Amino acid sequence: MALCPIKLGPQSMAHVKHLLGGIFNFAIRQGHLPKGTVNPVTFCETAAVPDFDGRAYSLEEIALMIYVLPEPARTIVATAAFTGLRVGEIRGLVWEAYTPGAEDSLGFVRVLQSNWRGRIGEPKSKRSKATVAIIPQLETMLQAHREANGNPTCGPIFANGRGKAIDLDSVYRRQMKEPLERVGFEWEGWHAFRRGLATNLDRIGVRDAIKAMVLRHSNERVTKKHYVKPPSMDAIMAMRQLSETFSTLRVPEMLPKSPEAPEVERGPEEPRWVH
Repeated sequence: MALCPIKLGPQSMAHVKHLLGGIFNFAIRQGHLPKGTVNPVTFCETAAVPDFDGRAYSLEEIALMIYVLPEPARTIVATAAFTGLRVGEIRGLVWEAYTPGAEDSLGFVRVLQSNWRGRIGEPKSKRSKATVAIIPQLETMLQAHREANGNPTCGPIFANGRGKAIDLDSVYRRQMKEPLERVGFEWEGWHAFRRGLATNLDRIGVRDAIKAMVLRHSNERVTKKHYVKPPSMDAIMAMRQLSETFSTLRVPEMLPKSPEAPEVERGPEEPRWVH
């Protein structure tokens, strides 16, 4: 019987090589292989892992999505775009972990758990369990979302009709796919918001070390403790700068101008995030 080869990507092959190399090293140290045996995996080569895989949404694209989408998709998109949270982390957000901002301080949300396909567990890594600053535009939307749902004080921030964490892929199919196709938007998936946050912070001149803090990719020495740390002042300043840049965008000017372009119905003339 012929075997069907499994096609693995460069990153998967790098993991396989690392695992096999460790197995052979262990076998050599334990004396299970002849003395002087050289780890054969040392001479194996795998394809280079690409530095960037997939598109990142620009600030203009994010503004367009927020402008044309209905609720709750609009607020979910803003949350993904301006926090950099992963899909499971967005589903895992609860009102108990949300603290609104004050006059002189940004609000924040604590990433305490991940909800992956209905299973609640720890975030991806220790460094992922952190406190994330909320820019004013997103806070306005979260507060409106909260009021529209009866001002809950506990439970998922984004819940379905049964009170469980909403399925983001279902939100895309039901609320986002058609409006985005009408304006010619190319959907790249939810992780493109996380890539987009890094790219948009780079666009406004934020240093690499600060981008890492915002995305919770900081050095292991900083995040080795298990408790939730408040965001650094540098990370907060970076998010304030991003908020100011986003406030200058005017979405109607970005919509298609051709006669064939579909008309996009929207209530107020000014986008809702502009203060």
